[in-house]
Amino acid sequence: AGEGGGEGGGGGEARASAADGEAHWSREVTALSSLLVLPVEEETERQSLALLATRALCSPAAAVRRVGRAVLAVLLRPPSSPPPKSSAEAPPPLFADGEAMEADGGAAPLPQQLPYSPVDAWRDDVCDGWGAAFSGSEPSGGEAMETEPPTSSPADGSQPAAAPPGELMPPGGLHSPLGARADALLLQPDYLARAAAWLVVDHKEADEGSAQTAGALAARTAAAEPHNVICATVEAGRSWPRTDAHGQGGADFSLGAARLFERLAAHYGPPIRPLLLPTALSLSAAGSRRDSLAVGFELLGGVLRAAGSWPRDDERRLHEELLGGGFGAALRACPVESVGTAQSFLRFASASRDPRRLSWLAATLLAGLQSAAAANETSLSHATALRFVAPLLAELRWRGPQLAEATLSRGSTAAAVTAGARQVREEVGALLALSMQAASPPPPGQPQPAARIGAAAAGLLRSVLAACRLEGLPRGSADAAPDAASGGNGGGGVVLLEPEDEGERASARAARVVALACVRGCVRHGRPQALLPYGEQLLRASLATAASINDPDLSNAGRACAVLLAQLPLLEAGLLVPFLALLKDLSASPSWHLRGCLLPPLKYLIYLGQFAPPSLQPPPQEAIQALLLQLLVDPQLEVREAAMPVVAGYVRLYGPHARRRLLAWADNILKKRKNGGAPLAQRHGGVLGLAALVALAPYDVPSWLPEVLERLARHAQQPQPIKAAVSRVFADFKRTHQDNWAASRKRLTPEQLEMLADAEQPPHWYA
Repeated sequence: AGEGGGEGGGGGEARASAADGEAHWSREVTALSSLLVLPVEEETERQSLALLATRALCSPAAAVRRVGRAVLAVLLRPPSSPPPKSSAEAPPPLFADGEAMEADGGAAPLPQQLPYSPVDAWRDDVCDGWGAAFSGSEPSGGEAMETEPPTSSPADGSQPAAAPPGELMPPGGLHSPLGARADALLLQPDYLARAAAWLVVDHKEADEGSAQTAGALAARTAAAEPHNVICATVEAGRSWPRTDAHGQGGADFSLGAARLFERLAAHYGPPIRPLLLPTALSLSAAGSRRDSLAVGFELLGGVLRAAGSWPRDDERRLHEELLGGGFGAALRACPVESVGTAQSFLRFASASRDPRRLSWLAATLLAGLQSAAAANETSLSHATALRFVAPLLAELRWRGPQLAEATLSRGSTAAAVTAGARQVREEVGALLALSMQAASPPPPGQPQPAARIGAAAAGLLRSVLAACRLEGLPRGSADAAPDAASGGNGGGGVVLLEPEDEGERASARAARVVALACVRGCVRHGRPQALLPYGEQLLRASLATAASINDPDLSNAGRACAVLLAQLPLLEAGLLVPFLALLKDLSASPSWHLRGCLLPPLKYLIYLGQFAPPSLQPPPQEAIQALLLQLLVDPQLEVREAAMPVVAGYVRLYGPHARRRLLAWADNILKKRKNGGAPLAQRHGGVLGLAALVALAPYDVPSWLPEVLERLARHAQQPQPIKAAVSRVFADFKRTHQDNWAASRKRLTPEQLEMLADAEQPPHWYA
């Protein structure tokens, strides 16, 4: 460009050359895609397409490499349905009555089945191979390959290369679907290693494209969880375990690439092991980078799954070479950003539930778990070993009682409940949730395996609940009710719902972390019915954790789990009344933090109570109203103010009858005089009850509202906090009715308008 000088010099030629390069890879992508869609009728055409796809594995353009991998995987995939047999007879009619639909004066009926093409076998590859070709960053034309891949035939293709060695052909002497030239290229000692190196480059480019803000497709691809892709494409992958995001959310593991290596290993058989295994072990070795680890796991997953079709001795030899090559050490040394990728690999390798492969994987993972616990390694190593067991538990479900018993009944697992690091305890809770899901409900015809898993899970959960130390919580109405000394109007002391000893307190908090992780796991996996037998105990533990003031994160987690437990199918299980009775018992606690934590789950129980059948005894509506009114006159100011909007929601759901009952209850409290009458907290609760009624009509003035406003205005000069509550209610009423005030004021009398103005702005002392 510097020597060319002007617009028409060397700079223009360079730009034209770059444009030709860009057009080259785009034409190749278009050609490969078009050839894949077109029906393949001749064997020579299929072999030519296979050769093009094989050469594309090491193309300098990223898009060509991605499409080439997809095309090669499709060509190696067994057809989902055989091609229709050619027949001279006319195709059968489309309709049962034998009459074909005629159009345009009697056109021929459509055939029942279109001619077979590779598209018929493309269903589970489109999301992972072809669709991924355009999800990353756009490749640059300047990408260069260090060494050009050797070709096995001239450019014109007139002289085919010699066939590969006989021992590398498929068993039984079957003809290769890829052709001799593609086989010769793929079976070169270093070609698959170079293709894997290019795959590492593509992983890096995908990370860069996902990190960019531009491009809606890249953003959606980065945000999508790989679990959805795995569930949609891998057979028997319906219960992918939910895991926290690591790195790119586990998206480093490419299902399309793993499927390609699986089909290559299944097609060429055991002799391809020396070509793939060293590359896979070197890429997944300890200390490798994230992208190299992802490609190594894709290679290992494909070879492991394909080995299920090999002879048993060859599969056993593969397992021995993996262990001898450091496979277990690579899993134990997996960095945090690649844990999700390793879990994806394990789930892919365990799909289809091959007994030999699963037995070897389970033995390897249990050995790693025992090594991490016995060697007293870091908490990260122990937590990682537990995370790797989760994919196998999720895949086996009720078929894996031995794995569940070996994991949950292990001494290190029980010890981690109260003594392990927090991340280890959370993983123990996640494994406990997976085991409970596998046992509930038991599969038809197979009650014994599910019962074994359920017994192991129940034993661990009982020990967890016992370690939570919940015996200090109220369990009945005989417990002392809270008084002003325990909370008052914000000046009460703090009651700890934990053991007094420091060591016992730490153990109780640790066990509560496990219980909360179990609740989150069951609900987020869509199997809340597994929690129903332990719902009351888990709700008690969640609320006790939510009332803790020493660990804000743990307190927030307990509050969230209490809300999740309130959303269980309680009516179907007959647990609505027991849950309400439990909240009633806990409302007698001397800890005002615990009493305040009852309101979030109570909101959901209020909504659920309106669907309770009339035959349910005692009626849940009565229990809900009694509990709400008790919290509305709680000695603690924060509890009373938090209960007011919940009371408003209750009245809105249960209609005019609930509104009249609340108005009568508030009148009964507020009619009492200060001297010898109701305490200040109760009178404040009565005012908050009237405020809840005003909140029911934020934009209109129904016929019953002026009377409520009059009763509120009578208490505008009461002591604090009643005075502040009345002023706030009238200020909110004026603000929400401001837009339609001309019509709203017509519903009020002049005396009521004057009273409203006085209550909103009380007179000063000098006036």
